[in-house]
Amino acid sequence: MNDMKLLERNEIDDERWDARVLSSPFFRHYALTYYLDAACELWMGLTNEDYSWVWPVPVKKVPVRRVYQPLLIQQLGPFCQNVDKELIERGIGFLKTQFAQVRIKFNDEIKSEHLSGEVQEHQNFELDLLPAYSVKRYNRTVQSNLKKSEKANLTIESQGEFDEWCVNTFKSTKGHEVKALNSEFYSKVKAVFSSFAQRDSAICYTAKINGEKVAQVYLLRTNGRLLFLFSASNHVGKECGAMHSIVDAVIKEHSGQEFVLDFEGSNDKGLAYFYGSFGAEHKVYLQLTESRLKWPLNRLIK
Repeated sequence: MNDMKLLERNEIDDERWDARVLSSPFFRHYALTYYLDAACELWMGLTNEDYSWVWPVPVKKVPVRRVYQPLLIQQLGPFCQNVDKELIERGIGFLKTQFAQVRIKFNDEIKSEHLSGEVQEHQNFELDLLPAYSVKRYNRTVQSNLKKSEKANLTIESQGEFDEWCVNTFKSTKGHEVKALNSEFYSKVKAVFSSFAQRDSAICYTAKINGEKVAQVYLLRTNGRLLFLFSASNHVGKECGAMHSIVDAVIKEHSGQEFVLDFEGSNDKGLAYFYGSFGAEHKVYLQLTESRLKWPLNRLIK
């Protein structure tokens, strides 16, 4: 661990970095170089000489140098073969010498005993798709909405190209409720999807009624993991359970295979219920905040 170093983006060996992330038993899309490039304005890499572990470090420099958690990135921390408490402690200690504030959401393999400081819990939902497909895994709400979709003659299509409909529909509905979701955020959603589409690892699922789009989902498919990146539904789609039908189509297509569907869970009770209704397992991941910020910056930077 004496060779721990913080690399600028242009110093990182992308091939070695991505190979380490992909070989990690707790792989997450977010740690791949091309995801980070699309989702972050600036990021650095904490690693060692032989890349036996890699640790993405998204950075902001204004008004102070700090490690932050980008909106489109749920879980980071170190990626290696085994979770090592010493690595985490020394990594955090190193970052604290370089930045005025360190905020990291770790992947769910990192437990509370690995961390010290201000720790918050967040929730995610994951569904193992190896078992054979069965609607019996769903609760009554899902089964009822699937019947609504069937009566509405809803159809599901998929493609590997980005479709603006999802982003535009979200902007005009739920997007108004969250001030942080500005035009830059939506551009990054497109950039992330497109970076995976270039590698044939992105799918856009669309629900239609009489040829009209009513719901859509952007999904990333890499390394046995399906990431529920972004979704939107209009009023008609909500009325006929279109989003339930899209998720059902994804599950049906990948059931019996070694895939995990990562819903990118939410602390919102309504979304948590939606994800859990498909039989997904509840997961907890932790956020650590270490700060040396003084007033007034500690009030301005949350």
